[in-house]
Amino acid sequence: MPDEVVDAEVSRLLDEAELLDVRCYEIGAKARAGFKLPKARDDREMPTELRVFIQRRKGELGVRIRAEILSDEAEVRADFAAIYTVPNEALYSERAIKQFVAKDAIFTIFPFLREAIAEATRRIGVEPHVLSMLRLKDLEGDLGGLEIDSSEPT
Repeated sequence: MPDEVVDAEVSRLLDEAELLDVRCYEIGAKARAGFKLPKARDDREMPTELRVFIQRRKGELGVRIRAEILSDEAEVRADFAAIYTVPNEALYSERAIKQFVAKDAIFTIFPFLREAIAEATRRIGVEPHVLSMLRLKDLEGDLGGLEIDSSEPT
């Protein structure tokens, strides 16, 4: 499919999609109590891991981000989703859905995720962990490999 067609699809999807809810599935933090975690092979702190999940259902699109952070001070998890109503969801290509996720949905969820992580670490008495700003260029390469789940909930 040509890029111009996908761009037009994304533009229609941005107009049609309506944010229904932002849901929190998990927030958790554990202090390491002074015990150091092993360093990564290149002697840096273990990185923050962000995983993005997309779920399509009739008339609905769900985008979920799960963050897991390991540092010398704490282990932190946060899991949030944005749920959109998309009346004509079946008409959009997988590529258009992924671009919508990259251009809109991730940036809807990220402030909730960022605040939850900072607050959770503050509450357990360690230096608040503040996720750095998220930029679209940081995500583009990763979203191509995302799988979209179209199954009905069980």
